[in-house]
Amino acid sequence: MSGIARLSKTTLCRYCGKPIAFIKTEAGKSMPVDPEPIYFMPDDDYHKFVLMDGTVKRGIPVENDENGGTKKAEIGYQSHFATCPSADEARKKTKSERKQKE
Repeated sequence: MSGIARLSKTTLCRYCGKPIAFIKTEAGKSMPVDPEPIYFMPDDDYHKFVLMDGTVKRGIPVENDENGGTKKAEIGYQSHFATCPSADEARKKTKSERKQKE
């Protein structure tokens, strides 16, 4: 995906009631994100962030003056699954989980 990924109009999460938006990833999927971009340090073991161009990276949120400031940190939208207290309920069920329920 080239250019800037567009954030959808802000709405409320139906599980926790907090504001969310959706952004298209470079794979073409819509990801629910917290609507305010934040700084994060790349780290493969943490939450997903979507950059302004739709690229998805993993990282840990930081204040803009932590860990070397904004020179080392990147800015992106954090996946709402990382901050939603009802994330497990909100995640789509896999086919095998749906079959077990039937």
